[in-house]
Amino acid sequence: MIRRTMKIKIQSDVSMFKRMVAQICFLMMVLVFTSLLFASEENSQEKGLVFDMAYHDFGVAMEGDVLHCTFSGHNRNTHPITIKRVVSNCPCVTAVSAQNTVAPGETCVITLDLDTKNTSGFLAKQVFINTDSAITPIVTLSATVVVEAVDKKKRSSKMTLLEKLNPFKNKD
Repeated sequence: MIRRTMKIKIQSDVSMFKRMVAQICFLMMVLVFTSLLFASEENSQEKGLVFDMAYHDFGVAMEGDVLHCTFSGHNRNTHPITIKRVVSNCPCVTAVSAQNTVAPGETCVITLDLDTKNTSGFLAKQVFINTDSAITPIVTLSATVVVEAVDKKKRSSKMTLLEKLNPFKNKD
């Protein structure tokens, strides 16, 4: 019985490792594609909507945390850029643009909130900004985080212990 349990545990660890490697490979492909896109625009006069940082790493967070970050983008065109839509690849991510039209030389701010409720492990999330710019019709912003799961059994047993130690608890 113990060998079977260990075998299942090892298979589970291997499948989790494979999934993490696949997610990291996907993120690397997104980053390479984004860098190639920006490198090809270096030669043009107008660069469209350009972000200082198109990637944010939240590091490690606990399950249930809501994480926040902002991205600053600059209009490098000689004409205004309209932000048509801001969408994410997951319902756990909300992204909002502070303005719909970005004048030439002006800055726009995209606020990203990532809710880690009911998640664990490595997460890579993207936000897609649809614009009317011919040079940058879609801009991709990325965020990653490693979410540590909260053991609900330990949490409930701690609460029970706290309740037992509370001398001010109402007695019925």
